[in-house]
Amino acid sequence: MTNSPAAWPPPPSTPVPLTPHVIHLLAPNANSWTYEGTNSWVIRGAAGGSSVVVDPGTEDRAHLEALAAAATSGGCRVAAVILTHTHPDHSDGARALSALVDAPVAAVAPEWADRLLADGERIDLGPVALDVLHTPGHSDDSLCLSLAGERTVLTGDTILGGRSAGVFGDLGQYLATLEQLIALSGDEPTTALPGHGPVVADLRAAASRVLEVRRGRLADIVTHIGGGDTTVRALVGRVYPKLEESRIPSAVATMLANLDYLVGQDAARGIPDPTAREAVARDVDRVRTQMMSRR
Repeated sequence: MTNSPAAWPPPPSTPVPLTPHVIHLLAPNANSWTYEGTNSWVIRGAAGGSSVVVDPGTEDRAHLEALAAAATSGGCRVAAVILTHTHPDHSDGARALSALVDAPVAAVAPEWADRLLADGERIDLGPVALDVLHTPGHSDDSLCLSLAGERTVLTGDTILGGRSAGVFGDLGQYLATLEQLIALSGDEPTTALPGHGPVVADLRAAASRVLEVRRGRLADIVTHIGGGDTTVRALVGRVYPKLEESRIPSAVATMLANLDYLVGQDAARGIPDPTAREAVARDVDRVRTQMMSRR
């Protein structure tokens, strides 16, 4: 089992060994989106063997040099800079670190990847290996990395430490991903190393809790729609009544994912009233058109 840092949050860019193979460094990019900052991870094999860096985060020279030092200590060679997904708070430093350690960027997203990762692929680092799991939902290109035989999973933003992530991809896929992580955990304690926040001691419990929250949120949205709230703006106000201004874009994106899911279900599982369903679908299209025009 992976230990948690003694205190949270640790100082940024400071290597904290959690196991003989796992080192944590907190990126210095704390803000209202990233909370205390992005978790960067170094996974190392034996001395003189191979290592990988997962989610270098910000393009901060001191942070990238600290990651490079941790990944190459003991004579290790960096095999890849892996992205759990390509949101900027995880990927901004990837190209600079790639050049610094002379290793490819590895990801599910073709536009980012020097090395394209596939679901089920194993990355062998000698005494430790990482199994790639394509886990879309938080984003279409999200992946998790399971440390083979160690009951530990790097979850990116699919599972966060003490919080619930936004949904910028397909909600149906996210629900399936959560079920997948619950099944992967089985009945044995499994640790999650998240993209933000402290280490999660029980992945199964965390994924089950997020799944319950997401299903409850869907039921709440259906209730609000039944009460006459059929616009994205009105529903965001109902569901997130005390939202900080900086978090509104995330709430809108997550609401769109919820509404896409509900519109796509049959009447028994989605929006029962066809008139309300059509009104919601029209407003979703309107909001998306506005968002596209601002890019």
